Amino acid sequence: MIELTGYVVTIVSVALGRLAAGTFLLFLALAVLYGLILTLGSLALEEAAVGRFPGWDDLRRTLFFAVAENLGYRQLQHVWRLEGFWQLIRKAEWGAMERKGFAAAGRHA
Repeated sequence: MIELTGYVVTIVSVALGRLAAGTFLLFLALAVLYGLILTLGSLALEEAAVGRFPGWDDLRRTLFFAVAENLGYRQLQHVWRLEGFWQLIRKAEWGAMERKGFAAAGRHA
């Protein structure tokens, strides 16, 4: 919620003329860079521990998605988390969950 609040306060500050556009772009670059460092660090740790990427193509594709994650998807996740937190505060219920299992898919035992 802190990161999302930072985005909102910064955008409102630019809109009201309280923050220079250059400072806004610097904040945005630092926020994206911070997220990218976290993502790439976790990928490096996983690769060192597990060795999940057998070829360079897999690693290159994963690095591409790591960069893409920090340019919109990460911010969208913040909005979803805020919505979930709001539902928790309001004690909203999701309703009944019906378990279907594999029988509906035609699986035979």
